[in-house]
Amino acid sequence: MNDTLTDAGNGTLPPDWGTVFNSTTPVPNDTVLLPDWDANDVGTGVKVGSSILLVVLIVGGTFGNCLIIGAVYATPSLRSVSNIFIVNLAVADLMVSSVVDTFNIVGVIDQNFLRDHPVVCELVGVVCVTSCICSLMSVANIGINRLLFVVKPHWHASVYTVRKTLVIVAAMWVYSFLFDLPLLLGWGQHSYDIKTMGCTYDRTHTFSYTLFLVIAGIGLPLVVVVCSYSKIFYHVHQSKIRVAVHLANPKGNMNNNVNYEEIRLIKTLLAVCVAFYVCWLPYAVVVLADFNDHWPRAVHFLAIVAAHGSSSINCLVYGFMNKKFKT
Repeated sequence: MNDTLTDAGNGTLPPDWGTVFNSTTPVPNDTVLLPDWDANDVGTGVKVGSSILLVVLIVGGTFGNCLIIGAVYATPSLRSVSNIFIVNLAVADLMVSSVVDTFNIVGVIDQNFLRDHPVVCELVGVVCVTSCICSLMSVANIGINRLLFVVKPHWHASVYTVRKTLVIVAAMWVYSFLFDLPLLLGWGQHSYDIKTMGCTYDRTHTFSYTLFLVIAGIGLPLVVVVCSYSKIFYHVHQSKIRVAVHLANPKGNMNNNVNYEEIRLIKTLLAVCVAFYVCWLPYAVVVLADFNDHWPRAVHFLAIVAAHGSSSINCLVYGFMNKKFKT
């Protein structure tokens, strides 16, 4: 992103804001003054506060996701087909917390470093977009996996074999990279964002790609999640009714495929998805509503922190809500 912002009113480049602020010449009433987001504008307090938030995300996300991966590796009872998706989610989240957030701190402390090293910024941007999309896709696939397990257990057994599940995981990573590929080919671009102080896709370069990212990359997986878990909980509710009828009439027939362990797992995964939705919704709103880039730095920075924070929250939810992972 250029340091000088484009005036949304007439589509032309505004005057040198530093000259405007230092000049004693009266400014017309209809002139909209926007600050020049230069590295010198980032005070010590902003750097310290931003760095603390990012350190929390890095430590929590890296340590927590490593624990999830290590738990599955070290515990035979956790090596189920369904947990392949959970491990994949942890891997994608680990890429965000350990790589993207780390370079975000570099951008906070020294903005010139990432701008002076475009290749590094490009690589970080690729990792950011690819990992975030794969994380969202993993959550969506977890929802579909749970839906088939609860509602169509026979389909689940035939679809989710180890081999087929690994193919699905590989396809998610390929899809996520293909989602980022247009940025490398000219439909948008990766760049250093002066307001979020990190390297990601340029949210102000091409509105069509920003809209595509929000709808297909963020909105679609979350719609899948909402639909999947709505169907699961409807099925659980109907199962409870059948249990109640069976207890009232023990000789009656009962078709209940949901055990209490799976219900607890469903609640855990639902909590992850709700947290994911809460984290990503502000970011989607901000990048669409402020495409012309007039909103304050704090709004954009907190939005990206919330989005990347999902990569640190997931492991906490698994650790505290799932007894097997907690053990």
